[in-house]
Amino acid sequence: MLDGGPQVTSPMAVTFGAQVHGGHGFNVTSDTRRAFGILEMYVCRDCGYVDWYCTDPKSVPIGPQFMTELVEPEGGPYR
Repeated sequence: MLDGGPQVTSPMAVTFGAQVHGGHGFNVTSDTRRAFGILEMYVCRDCGYVDWYCTDPKSVPIGPQFMTELVEPEGGPYR
């Protein structure tokens, strides 16, 4: 049962925009209104196999505030 608070839907994405909150320290949270790397899911209705696809991988920002890291594998693309 939901607690009655506001409900928000957002797309599945690789990451979301960072939102920094000030104060004596700072707190970084995700801004779900700014999605990067929208994910599409393909599901086999017979066996349940799931395949994910990122619609625009070059739009995904890299950095700790986005919880992303650029990995350059040796010998070709990561699969």
